[in-house]
Amino acid sequence: MSEPLTAADVVLAIALIVACITDLRSQKIYNALTFPLMLTGVGIWLVKGDVLFALTGLGAAFVLHFALFALRVDRAGDAKLMMGVGACWGWVEMLEASLWAFLVFAPMGLVVLIATRRLSRFVAALRWTWLRVTTGAEIAGDRPEGTPLAKAPAIAIGVVIARLTQLIYLTPPAQ
Repeated sequence: MSEPLTAADVVLAIALIVACITDLRSQKIYNALTFPLMLTGVGIWLVKGDVLFALTGLGAAFVLHFALFALRVDRAGDAKLMMGVGACWGWVEMLEASLWAFLVFAPMGLVVLIATRRLSRFVAALRWTWLRVTTGAEIAGDRPEGTPLAKAPAIAIGVVIARLTQLIYLTPPAQ
C-alpha cells in the first residue's frame, strides 16, 4: 500500500470499531461483520487488479489464526477478524498487526485477569492444555473453565500501530 489512506483503511477502521463494541459488550465478533469484511477486502483488491494480494493475506491469516484458534489462543471471531485484516492489507501487514496485537494483548490481558481475580483459572487452563499437548495423554478431570477476554481492542490497537509504522516507512527521510 503506497497511499497514505486507502479504501481498505477506511473499511477496516469501521469494522474494527464495530468489533470492539460487540466484543466488549457480548464477548463476540459476529460473522455478519467478519465475512463482509473479508469479501470487501477481496473486492477492493479485485478492482485494483491485484486480487492475489488479498487472497494471499486472507490465506496467511487463516493459516496463522486457525492454528491459534486450535491452540485456544484466539477465538473464532478473532481469527476471522484477522482474516479480514489480511484481505484488506495483505499478508505482511497482517503479520505485523498480529504481532502488535499480541504485544498489546499480553500485558493488557494479564492486568484484566489480575483485576478480575481470574488469573488462577487462566493458569490452571494453561497448565492443563500444556500437559495435554506435550504428553498427548488424557488428563484426569475436565479442562478448567476458560477465561475469555475481549481481544478486539488489542487487535484494533495492533492494526493502528502496524499502519502507523507503515506510514513512517513511506515518509521520505528529512534532508
